[in-house]
Amino acid sequence: MHFYDRIVEYFYGWMIETMSESKKLTEPTLGKVLPVQITTMLISVTAMFIDSLIIGIFLKDDALAAYGLTTPITLFITAFGGMISNGVQVLAGESAGAGDKERLDRIFSTSMIIGLAGSLIVLLGTFIFSRPLAVLLGANSDTLVDLTSDYLKGIAFCFPMIVLVLVIPTFMQLNGTRKHLVVSAFLLIIIDAVFDILNVKVFHGGMLGMALASTFSYLISSVYLFWGFFRKKDYHFKLTFFKNDIVKGIFHFGLLYLTYKLCQVFLSLAINKILSKFGGKDFIAANSIISSINLMTGSFPSGFGSTTTIISSFFFGKKDKQGFRVFVKKAILLSVIIDVVIALAAIILAPQLTNAFNPESAKVYELAVFGLRLFSVSIVFNTVSYIIKNSSQSVKNVKRAYAICIINDLALPLGFAFIVLAVKGISWIWLCYTIGQLIAMVISLLLIWREKEGWYGK
Repeated sequence: MHFYDRIVEYFYGWMIETMSESKKLTEPTLGKVLPVQITTMLISVTAMFIDSLIIGIFLKDDALAAYGLTTPITLFITAFGGMISNGVQVLAGESAGAGDKERLDRIFSTSMIIGLAGSLIVLLGTFIFSRPLAVLLGANSDTLVDLTSDYLKGIAFCFPMIVLVLVIPTFMQLNGTRKHLVVSAFLLIIIDAVFDILNVKVFHGGMLGMALASTFSYLISSVYLFWGFFRKKDYHFKLTFFKNDIVKGIFHFGLLYLTYKLCQVFLSLAINKILSKFGGKDFIAANSIISSINLMTGSFPSGFGSTTTIISSFFFGKKDKQGFRVFVKKAILLSVIIDVVIALAAIILAPQLTNAFNPESAKVYELAVFGLRLFSVSIVFNTVSYIIKNSSQSVKNVKRAYAICIINDLALPLGFAFIVLAVKGISWIWLCYTIGQLIAMVISLLLIWREKEGWYGK
């Protein structure tokens, strides 16, 4: 079969699957799972991307810089939700592979309880300590502190929805009820855009209003998603299903994702600090534009990663080594092809993408265009490392998974940030992602190449 035919088969299979609901636990495949996982990632970031777009157009560079400073906090809450989701993907994938429906119900109930409880704690902490957090994040003027604090206060109420929307899709993947994820995503985009425009044109709510617009949008789309999910009655939620051993399993397997996201938090915080010290407000605003665009393009590495976890765990539960190896090779090949297209599109369309944010100064525009082009190439290398990392975790090669995570998502990009700063200057700082993650990918490939068992585990 030619590769083109395989691509058509993947996406045709997904479309057919989304049009038909099934209450049976079906074997997850790349063509069926990947598009929905990418869509799921888009759900969790779309409102924030729209926020940044509207902020850039109507509230200008100070507000855009403040929005960029909040990135570590939003990364942290997605880290928490993603940690639970990643742990659930491993546990639920294995249980589905073994045909254990009762354990799936217990995993579902336990994950929902800890997701809601944890997100409420983060909500309260962010709301109460919004001003100290703004200073910690790098706000270096009264104006930036006020703007950053206002946005944090409003977006905090969105945290429970973000977490739960990250947890539920795994269960929807396993019982074949996927179309509600796609509808929910489009619903979120439309409602958030409308609420944002109302905020700037009618209510004049500033950064607090922008954050509340996202929160209400998440609430409405989440209610639709939960309604579509729970009315099928494929899974049963009970407080008595809460099990400590499942909590331990979720945190054990989800800790890798938490580590990954915390690496991103620290890297984002470090880059913002470097930009604030050596560049100033224009560099922070430009980085905010780049980060906002990366919210969308970054959904592809994340989608490939979560797809890898679900399907690899399924094959591991079935004890199907050959199926696992074939899947991972297909995932890597497909990721390279898709990511090259995305990277080229981002490089070519960098001026248009930057203009969409309507930067106030020519310097911010030039920095954002240049930085986006430097950054975009990294998506190809990042995704390959992501697939190898998550497949390693799914077959219990945890040491290798953590090693790849740390070098790819923190150590090498941050190390090269200082090298680029010393050699080329602050304007080239975004090159650190591409160089660091290229070397991380090479190391990841070498780690699996040296093993006689492929990368299935020892």
